[in-house]
Amino acid sequence: MDDGGVRLLTADALRAQMAKWDEEAYLLVDVRQPQEYTHGHIPGATLIPLTELQSKVFDLPSDRELVFYCHSGGRSAFAADLAAEAEVTERGVYNL
Repeated sequence: MDDGGVRLLTADALRAQMAKWDEEAYLLVDVRQPQEYTHGHIPGATLIPLTELQSKVFDLPSDRELVFYCHSGGRSAFAADLAAEAEVTERGVYNL
């Protein structure tokens, strides 16, 4: 990671980035609960509930931008901080 921190993304900024990034350049991670994901999620998102992320953080790809999201930003902020502190990727870590 180049700056060691979490970058914030707005929904509009995420849409712009997704248009620029190659599909294999990023991983969009939904950290909500399965029932929330079932009711609606961003297309292409991978579900990893926050309650499971701690045990799976080192399974995240090291060569992709990591974008975390949830309903209101609290869980995804925690998830992004966890990934950034663990330095699991050489790329950026984002909180939507």
